[in-house]
Amino acid sequence: MRQPRIAHVVMQTTPFCNIDCRYCYLPDRRNKVRMEPSLVRRLAERVADYQDGSAPVKWYWHAGEPLTVGLDHFRACHEAVALGAPALADTFRYHVQTNGILVDAAWSKFFHEHGYGIGVSLDGPPDVHDAHRVTRSGDGTFTRVVAGIKRLQDAGLRPGVLAVVTQASLERPLDLLESFAALGVDSIAFNFEEIEGTHATSSLRQIDEQGLLRAKVEHFIGTILRVRDEKYPNIRLRETDWMLPSILSGDAVENWLTRPMSYLTVLADGSVSTFCPELAGQVGEDRGFPVCRVMQEDFASYAARLAASPASAAIQAGVDACRVSCEYFELCGGGCPSNKFFEANDFGATETLYCRIRNQYVADAVVDYIISSEKAPESEAAASPL
Repeated sequence: MRQPRIAHVVMQTTPFCNIDCRYCYLPDRRNKVRMEPSLVRRLAERVADYQDGSAPVKWYWHAGEPLTVGLDHFRACHEAVALGAPALADTFRYHVQTNGILVDAAWSKFFHEHGYGIGVSLDGPPDVHDAHRVTRSGDGTFTRVVAGIKRLQDAGLRPGVLAVVTQASLERPLDLLESFAALGVDSIAFNFEEIEGTHATSSLRQIDEQGLLRAKVEHFIGTILRVRDEKYPNIRLRETDWMLPSILSGDAVENWLTRPMSYLTVLADGSVSTFCPELAGQVGEDRGFPVCRVMQEDFASYAARLAASPASAAIQAGVDACRVSCEYFELCGGGCPSNKFFEANDFGATETLYCRIRNQYVADAVVDYIISSEKAPESEAAASPL
């Protein structure tokens, strides 16, 4: 196996969030501690020491609402990355995931100047979005989120949206797609509601246990693919488009989440973990899951501890078990360790609700759509009187 490289660094600027999201998996969302620029600089130094510079590192500001730290503090943290790794700075790519509430002209200008990729959390039309993302006083946030998106667009940015799909919104694929298209969004990521962290249940589990979820997901995805192709061909759909090359070629996807040191997640207090970002701060040494303190330990030492850890061995065992037991293995590369942990309490588990939805049900819908699209011209030709 080739030496892993750091491909993604996810940074928790602060655990604090300025809204209540009713399917959030993170604890301590009212904690206002901030990641300091000095810590970010040390982190960048660690990355530069460990990296060979052969590929760009993507830096993600996420987990909590990053914009609540204020633009001046955020700018200082951003600048600290380049100060810590000047030789690699030109190759770095930056991304921020935000709820959009605090976006104004100044934030938009900053993101545009520094080439940020922007993801905005928006679940669909007002009634869908406001059912789960509200202010502390319980008011819906849709109008303010849309205002933030428009400010970003006015600054020349092209924010994508991340939408959580629940049992209710699963019934409304057309409404979701139309609402995003009306905003001029050209990149959509659907997160089917997961069981993770403090979010210990999912509205999708019950209908899966009833044997109804596969058909509903396939209808949801099939409808979106059909309408996308008919009306919005420029929209990118993460949940389908990422797997198309593998479906068409038969080549297996690369699963970054099961490769140690490919994904690093750094909390505001300077603790670093790898594999899935969702595990950060929720799984630790007591479960054989090594955690690094970025101010005290270099990444080569951390990687060595990680390689000998029970968690790393269990994750690899889970990948191996998936490889021999699942016909969808080429589309996921062994599943998502965080979902295995939170659903089955076992990194070595195989199938989860998450993988059934995102890898199996969605893949079947994509394949069915490809087949039906290929047959349509033949059927039309056969029916033609000419």
